[in-house]
Amino acid sequence: MPATEQPVIVPLSQWAWYCHDTKALQERGLGVANCLVCGQEPQDVVVKQCLACLGSHGSRDVLGHVAWLGCGHRADVEATDSELDRAVIYGVRP
Repeated sequence: MPATEQPVIVPLSQWAWYCHDTKALQERGLGVANCLVCGQEPQDVVVKQCLACLGSHGSRDVLGHVAWLGCGHRADVEATDSELDRAVIYGVRP
């Protein structure tokens, strides 16, 4: 992916389901879940908490950055005020 392309924005609730799926796959020795951008099977996924760049996203509440090794896609995990994201943050069902 060219460096000039902006990363895809992934809602926190979608990221939580992705992590759940990846955990289930890894427990069975099957790697990680497919890329949320293109659906290809990645070699690995790299996650970085967004602590060093706090405030550089404007009004967006970015919690972390994700990169899929293989296809090269990137995503920002963003917490919104949606009911699903609030449920993930507070650990309750919507």
